[in-house]
Amino acid sequence: MTMTRILLKRCLVVLLLFCIILGSVSCGEKTEGGQTPENKGDTIMKAEDFAGYSIIRSDTAKGSESKISVGLRKAFSELAGVEVFVKTDWLEGDDSVVPTEILIGKTNREQSSAFAAQCEAKGADCGYGMLDGKVVLWGRNDSALISCAEKFKADILGTEPFMTEGEASVPTLSEGCAYYYTCADKLLLADGSTPKSSLRNNILWGVNGHNKAHVPYTEDNTEDIIRLAAEMGSTIYRINYNPTNTEMLSYINGIIDLCHSYGMQVMMCMDWMGGTVEEITEHMTYMAENLKDRVEYFQIFNETDIWAAQTDEGTFYNASDWTGTKKDYYNPERVTICIEKVRAAVDAFHSAAPDAKLVINIGYRHYPILDWYVEAGIDWDIIGIDWYDLEGYSITKFLKSMEKRFPDHDLMICEFNIAANNGKYEEAEQSRWLKTFFDEMNRYDSSRLKAVIIYELLDETFIQTDDKWAGEAHFGIVNTGKDGSIGEPKEGYRTVQEMLTGGVCSTKTVYTRLP
Repeated sequence: MTMTRILLKRCLVVLLLFCIILGSVSCGEKTEGGQTPENKGDTIMKAEDFAGYSIIRSDTAKGSESKISVGLRKAFSELAGVEVFVKTDWLEGDDSVVPTEILIGKTNREQSSAFAAQCEAKGADCGYGMLDGKVVLWGRNDSALISCAEKFKADILGTEPFMTEGEASVPTLSEGCAYYYTCADKLLLADGSTPKSSLRNNILWGVNGHNKAHVPYTEDNTEDIIRLAAEMGSTIYRINYNPTNTEMLSYINGIIDLCHSYGMQVMMCMDWMGGTVEEITEHMTYMAENLKDRVEYFQIFNETDIWAAQTDEGTFYNASDWTGTKKDYYNPERVTICIEKVRAAVDAFHSAAPDAKLVINIGYRHYPILDWYVEAGIDWDIIGIDWYDLEGYSITKFLKSMEKRFPDHDLMICEFNIAANNGKYEEAEQSRWLKTFFDEMNRYDSSRLKAVIIYELLDETFIQTDDKWAGEAHFGIVNTGKDGSIGEPKEGYRTVQEMLTGGVCSTKTVYTRLP
């Protein structure tokens, strides 16, 4: 009986030890991909372990995938002293596919499609992992794939401590591991805090850009342009464009998407006033139907007062009073044309997009043209004012007079900057001017002032054809080259950025790990 009990106790001890061991294997700390490489005996990959790996992109890869591949190879070489190779997924023979590959985006390797399916099932924006010895990087789109590559470099090469919420340590990579992320570009100060404006939050503060027909506002520069506007602290971006087909709509929708992704509203200046009344009606209807739920403010033409004050030969109709506050300053024939075309444009929007916010702007104090529009029964929402005078007539005084004269309309400053057409100015002077104007508008105590927008973001130096100072070429608050390249922000940009964000604000990709 005693021997039986001893054997039974020994069996129970063995069984208990077995359960403990089994429990430790099945319940050990897992990676986000659900794997336990340390318990499986898998080797955790380090930078030096990638020596001799090949970075594989599709033979028909887009420019973004090629750029990622080259950048990743360069990062391994410069940061870890590890040489990897960039190749395409072209199959040259049975021995052209090797286990040691880093797959970028969509390739013909089965691991690429398998991992993409995993990520999509998770609802991820991007992710990376290791399947069958191959490292796979996937992104839902170009920007997400770029984010994935940056996260991978941060984790493997230590480029930046891209920790995500809930991470206690840098993710490790071994066979079967997978990391899924959602990612978003957010504006943060250098210390990682959220930007805070020192100006009123019931006014939209922003900047003007131009469409791709204006160098340096090219398509290649688009992402940098919108990023610069956002990092300055803009909450509204004004752009001139007049789409008439699906290709043009695709372009402007890309701009709108970028602006909205940074939390900026969009004001579209539809500055084409050519054609007949019928053509304008058709054109405006097209834009209203396709953009009514996408654009916050639509500006009808641009400074019609300037055109109405000229003759067909391009001279001023009556330059006896440069203020433009008297009706005899304007050409009656052109005023009639303006009324007809503005009415057609406004009516088209009222019909196709009745909830759209419509803006009609003037240069300086040229309000008589607005009197004619009101008398003609034209109905719009906001009067825009383009102002380039700090030392002369008071902008505050003018705004107050406009509120009394047009009680049914709100106001916004569509353009402002120091006038530079008559001589060169220094960056410090521009910076002072911008700060003075912003401060004055911030103090203007009226809920009817809706937006204040700087003209403009980028210098347009390509239009300067000689050594003389051309003000229009240098209105920007970011330097550019004549070849369209974007340079460093000017002092005025940094001054405004400090006011709108509380510091030097930049875009950072914030990652959220998916369970």
